[in-house]
Amino acid sequence: MDLGLTGKTAIVTGGTGGVGAGIVEALAEEGVTVFAVGRDPQRGTRYSSDLQRKGLPVDFVEGDVTDPTSLDAVARQLADRAARVDIVVNNVGGLANMSGGTRGWTGIPDSEWLDTFAKTVISAVAVSRLFIPAMRENGWGRVINIGSIAANEPPASTPGDYGAAKAALKNATYSLAHALAGTGITANLVSPGPILTDELIKHIGNIAANRGWTGDFSLWERRYLEEIRPNAVGRIGRPADIGKAVAFLASEHASYVTGADIRIDGGSSRAVA
Repeated sequence: MDLGLTGKTAIVTGGTGGVGAGIVEALAEEGVTVFAVGRDPQRGTRYSSDLQRKGLPVDFVEGDVTDPTSLDAVARQLADRAARVDIVVNNVGGLANMSGGTRGWTGIPDSEWLDTFAKTVISAVAVSRLFIPAMRENGWGRVINIGSIAANEPPASTPGDYGAAKAALKNATYSLAHALAGTGITANLVSPGPILTDELIKHIGNIAANRGWTGDFSLWERRYLEEIRPNAVGRIGRPADIGKAVAFLASEHASYVTGADIRIDGGSSRAVA
């Protein structure tokens, strides 16, 4: 199915690795000119150059979207390099401290709650607010936020600030969709379950060491699904799974979809809302 995205321009925050890279590549494969925003210039330049050699229209923009001054610099770079931005994908987000789950809910200080919300919610609000006015003028646009199934069903092992921030992002996405009624702009949320990024590979490796699992990673993946996070598909998701969902939501085929939360979790979530 041709998604009809050739000629569109997108910005993907946190776009140089993991889920962000899966989104960048899926959009670029559909003919979207993609600007991948990241903080590491060496990594970003190397990543975009690799994709350009494959014929994909991807460029790197250095910046930290959680910092207002840096975000302004990102906007200036894009103004010089792109006629417009049609698609905004807010992928930046995460925990201030990965050890929060081991310290318990009451052990997470205010500073880390604020930092997690700044990364996950405020950055998405700030980036969206920056590009929506031009989308309104063009009468077309897409805002796609990357959430998590932890917003609806936070695992006990996940620090409390993470699920709470993702739930706030879900609410903000829904309210934005209604604020944009009649403008030609849609706003949606994609909520991944476990996705096989470098971070998850490391996490599974730690579990394997602690539990004495033997064999190669394919066996660890199977045991992770059997013992830790079972799902209905029988594999862990890949970044490309998220990228393909984002590409669909960015397309004209999804023009009747707004304010939605699309779970991409292999059926692991038991929540019905």
